[in-house]
Amino acid sequence: MQARQAQIDGDYEAALRGYRGAVVKIGCSTGFVPSRLWFEVGVCERAVGAHEKAVDAFERAIEANTLHQESVVWLARLGMARALEDLGLHKEADAALEPCINELSSKAADSENVNWKLERLAVTQDWLRKCRAKEKSTTGVSR
Repeated sequence: MQARQAQIDGDYEAALRGYRGAVVKIGCSTGFVPSRLWFEVGVCERAVGAHEKAVDAFERAIEANTLHQESVVWLARLGMARALEDLGLHKEADAALEPCINELSSKAADSENVNWKLERLAVTQDWLRKCRAKEKSTTGVSR
């Protein structure tokens, strides 16, 4: 897929054009857009600074997860938290992570995937803390 190569090359505008075209094409022909495609749209939207569109795409990735692709939902929630943080919506960013935290604290967590999930959650939470500390040091205020 050309969109994926453009994304790898860092040409997020071209990648977005390709992914958006795929959303329209697949959506029109099947009435359904795969969650992974919405996830990639969210990643690219965030990369070009369209944080609200990124949040929307990540939400769609979670909603479209009819195949129960747990990894896509996890990545979408983490991406959504970062996009919300980019918008300065700290409480909403934390809320986007709540389902991840709740799942890991429950005994139902799949032991095979726990390390993968803990690592990604920790990286995202660390990133959120650094953003907030930077914001506070430059403005003296945390939202």
